[in-house]
Amino acid sequence: MLTPRRRGERGQVLLFTGLLFVVVLVGLIAVVGDLLTLSNAAAKARDAAFLGAQAGGSDVDIASAASTDVPSSGTLTLSPAAVGDCHGAALTTDPGSTVSCTVSGGRITVSVTHVVNLPVQLFGRTATVHAQAQGGPAAGTVTAR
Repeated sequence: MLTPRRRGERGQVLLFTGLLFVVVLVGLIAVVGDLLTLSNAAAKARDAAFLGAQAGGSDVDIASAASTDVPSSGTLTLSPAAVGDCHGAALTTDPGSTVSCTVSGGRITVSVTHVVNLPVQLFGRTATVHAQAQGGPAAGTVTAR
């Protein structure tokens, strides 16, 4: 039985619980929104790095290919145009990113950096996403990280 003093306080716990639930729910939506944006940007950066490595790795120097015994050495030299093809393919895939392509012998390494504007800004206004891939002229030599 409620005393006269307690009668005016009926239902207050329900009200506070409801308000707390709404605040927690809005916070979870904000976290999920930021994480989905970061996940999509990371996938786009990985795709850009992979396609840049594939485009650059397929640019074989024909003069070196004629003089190289591929079955014994297994290495072909990339042409000077490989870096340009790498940049073009990566920037076409992810236009707002910074791309770095380096050639070392028969391998090309692609690094993609993308600054993402977060929609809810719970973890800050922006976040940076990195992706890297390596490729070469032989089939099946592209790896992404």
